[in-house]
Amino acid sequence: MKYNYKLVRSERRTISVTVSADNALTVRAPRGTGIDKIEKFLESKSGWIDKKIANNNRILEINSSVKSFKNVLVSGENVPFVIGSENGVKDGCVCVKRMPQLQNVMCDCFGGEFIERFNGIARANGFAVSSVKMRSYKARWGCCDAAGNIVFNYKILMLPQDLQDYVIIHELCHTKFMNHSSQFWREVKRFCPDYANAKKRLKDYAFLTRLYP
Repeated sequence: MKYNYKLVRSERRTISVTVSADNALTVRAPRGTGIDKIEKFLESKSGWIDKKIANNNRILEINSSVKSFKNVLVSGENVPFVIGSENGVKDGCVCVKRMPQLQNVMCDCFGGEFIERFNGIARANGFAVSSVKMRSYKARWGCCDAAGNIVFNYKILMLPQDLQDYVIIHELCHTKFMNHSSQFWREVKRFCPDYANAKKRLKDYAFLTRLYP
């Protein structure tokens, strides 16, 4: 078997495989499923797996300077990143004394413009929002509760602006539909007709959610 993978057994009925942004394979299978059957399944999915791994490698190569912390993305653009000097933006560089302070620097320097744009989109499209905040998440770009409180992952500030706007619309639509039903996606499409492409492109930036504190 040419793949290394993590095997998770449960009471499920079918076998599935996922490939993370850093090319870690996870196979989920019913209890009692033989290894031969699991690996035969992986062989049948090898075309998809190889394509996924190649695409991940392409993304990682494009963002190698970000992964090595030489640069940081700001609205999709590579900006020099300096760790250990001071906190703030100076001479076109994003500077932090320590990595855990990146959230504060990003929010202080770029969050205000984002929140202003968020509020404008919400008002222009008739969405009622109770509050909007930022914090750090490891596996999501934002969330919305039943009371209309929206919290964004501060790393959204690293995304290209059109993808920021897609995430904004996504969370605003959750103020009306607290699920991912067909009604929800119709609502998203009403404000973001090309949402399917944006949703696909967003996956290229998933590594950012795990890269920083």
